[in-house]
Amino acid sequence: DTCTGKPVLPGASCQVGVVFAPQAVTARPALLQFTDNVVPGPQVVALTGGGAAPTLTAAPPLAPAGMASQLTGAGFPPNKQVQLVLDGMPGQTTVTTDANGGFQAPLVILPHTSLGKRQVHATVQGVPDPMAASTDFLVVPGTLQPPDFADRD
Repeated sequence: DTCTGKPVLPGASCQVGVVFAPQAVTARPALLQFTDNVVPGPQVVALTGGGAAPTLTAAPPLAPAGMASQLTGAGFPPNKQVQLVLDGMPGQTTVTTDANGGFQAPLVILPHTSLGKRQVHATVQGVPDPMAASTDFLVVPGTLQPPDFADRD
């Protein structure tokens, strides 16, 4: 900002850098206003833009009851609470995004959870418009065990 607090002479210019970071996926309008002594004033610049849709992934995207998967979120508003819910499973988990709008959280599949395909939902708390992402998840029978490399030749 080379404008604030300094007179700008006739015919001269100054610069202001603006970062417009909407926290919703839909189009978001805003106004940037410069207060000056030019008639008519103030000077107003219209801004529009939309935030990118956040993403949610599970790795692995399947697990049996009693095991866990890792949820990763990206593109959420920074430093906001996100509620995580697996369809058909009681309870929810709340995580806080980092300064870049990302998070990682374990998803533990409770014992006796019904088998089948469902979705994990991540919903941002404390923003004007709902912002959410979902990913498919499969609850499978049995247990997942890492391979035993000690028995290999």
